[in-house]
Parts: sequence; C-alpha cells; structure tokens
Amino acid sequence: MKVWLEKDSLQRLVDISEHPRYGKFVMHLTISTHRLNPYKYNEEPASGSDNLIRLHSEKEAVARAGGLVDYLEYQKKLEREGLDIVLLSTAMRKFPKLSTIIFDSSSSKPVSTQFITDGFALDDPGPEWRRHVLQVGLQALVRAECQPRTILIDRISDEGYFTPYWAFQDISLLIPKAGLRSLVHNLKTFYFDGVGEDDSLDEFVLHGVALGRFLEHASQLEELYLDIQGVWGEENSLSALTGQGQRRRLRKLTLAHYGTSMKELVTWLLLHSSSLETISFRCLWLVKGRWDEFMDLLRASPWPLLSFIDLRGVFALASDGDREYLDWDHGSAQLVDYVQRDTDANPYHVSYPERAPR
Repeated sequence: MKVWLEKDSLQRLVDISEHPRYGKFVMHLTISTHRLNPYKYNEEPASGSDNLIRLHSEKEAVARAGGLVDYLEYQKKLEREGLDIVLLSTAMRKFPKLSTIIFDSSSSKPVSTQFITDGFALDDPGPEWRRHVLQVGLQALVRAECQPRTILIDRISDEGYFTPYWAFQDISLLIPKAGLRSLVHNLKTFYFDGVGEDDSLDEFVLHGVALGRFLEHASQLEELYLDIQGVWGEENSLSALTGQGQRRRLRKLTLAHYGTSMKELVTWLLLHSSSLETISFRCLWLVKGRWDEFMDLLRASPWPLLSFIDLRGVFALASDGDREYLDWDHGSAQLVDYVQRDTDANPYHVSYPERAPR
C-alpha cells in the first residue's frame, strides 16, 4: 500500500485503517516522496524533453489551478502544523500486522492528471522534501508505537532521486531516545540507498554519526545495506556510520560507494565474524592498506557461517595516486573457499585501471 503526504491520500489511508476487514491485513506501507508542485503543460515539447515545465511562481500556478486553491492552503497547514504526522500515525496504529516501511522516490501518481493541465503536477521537489518525508514517517511510527521489522529507504528508486544521509541529522531532536530505541527494537532489515552531498569530510562524519545513532539501538539487525557515496579519497568512519557495538545476529552486509581504511574495515568485520553469512562490497575503496592484505587478514580468522563474498569493483588508492583493483579469476565460491582455508589456491589478483574488471 502506498501513501503520499497530501490530504486525500492520507485520509484514504485512515479510512482503510478503520475498515473492519481490510486494516488488519496491511503489512507493508510505502511512503512516497512526491508532492504537488507548480508546473505548466507544454503541448509541443522538444524532442526528448519533458512536457512539464516548472513555473516561475506558485501564484501563476494557483491562478491556473482554480479550484485547487483551498486544497493547496490545507496542504500548507498539513505540513506546517504536523497534521501529516497525526494522520499517518492514526492509520499506522490500526495496522496490527504492519512490518515493512518503504520510503520511495519512484514516480507513480496518486492524483488525477487533471492537476497537470491545471498548473500542477506531482514530482519529487528535492532533498529537503525527502528529508521531511523521512522524518515525518519515522515520527509517525514512534507516535503509533510501531516496531517494524524492515525499513527500506529508496529501495525502489527509478529516477535517480536519493534521500540524503544528512536527513538523519535532526532525528535525535525530533524523537526522544526512548522512542527511537523502541522504534528499532525489532528491526531486522535496514536498507539505505542514499547520497552524501557535503563538500567536507567533517560534515560527512557529523551526519554519518547521526545515522549511526539511529542504528546503534538496532541490536536485532540481520541485514544491513548502506550505499551513501562517501567523501571521495577520504577515510570515512565505518564504525560511526553504523553505530557502536556488536550485532550478534547480523547475517548479510552490503556496503557500496564508500571509502575507509583496511584496519577499520577488518576490525568491523571481525566483530561480526561469528554471524556473517554474506559480505558484498560494491565500488568500495581503501584509503589505507591493500586488498591482498585484507584478504589475508580475513583468511587468518574463523568464519563459521560465511557462504558468499561479492567484491565488485573494489579498489585501493595507491601511493602514486593510481587505483589498484581487486579482481578474481573464478567466482564467489572460490573466494569463500580461500577465506575459509578450504583451499590454498589464491583466487584473486591486483590489477590497475587498464586491466580492471568490467
């Protein structure tokens, strides 16, 4: 089931929650990041261009919209006074089987296409609004005393829209610590396909710590997926990003587009070596250390449950500025056998960009 943070969609969700039959079967709720924005319709778009052109002022759009004036005024009140949180939490509280929450940037529309010709269309207005949607959704979950097992952020994004990782920066101010602890108490899967848009490493670390504080109480976490676009060429803090402490039930780990040191990466993995079954790295870079040394350190430790390794496009920044890629000659099974010491055959090698894996 999908909801948009607008009057009609939220009210329909509340109506469904109050239905004596349907509400009790809702297990998955998707919250869209799209909203009404001022557009005009271009009847003769240029080849390959969009037929929606953003208007210079909302006033012009309102003039074209006619009957939407009252709707838009209520929408502003909805956001200003936190009524979106009230309506969303009211519905959530009446979904006893609700277990999965998805924050989605895909483009399906909840309202009539009449809005396009009237001067408005639904689209994703940018990262600030995506932060608002995320924060409203999390506050509503806490108010409704929900404890989801799965939170997916931008899991189904088809337009290149991503929630910024700094969206977590104000969570500790908006949600009491006890509420946050309760929210993630039963969390089993956390998927965050976001983006970092800061220029400095200091800002990235500051906002990464905020995400880590959100995750640190998720002691039951079994699957963790983080794709955040770390600060290029810098040693980003993995322990700060994921929260302190050990998660004894963590089975699957995926890290993508992120850089750290070999020492920190190995230390973090070894902390979870007794439970990890799957390790996936995609476009991960080492600022300090080499991947062949990394593999040797993994091989020196026991991994009782490890059954899958995927190191796709990983590389290290060499002292001369070149990238050293880790490639392997066969498949994941050979990497696992090598790490598990079931074979002494070395399945990987270090290559430079001209010989990098495709």
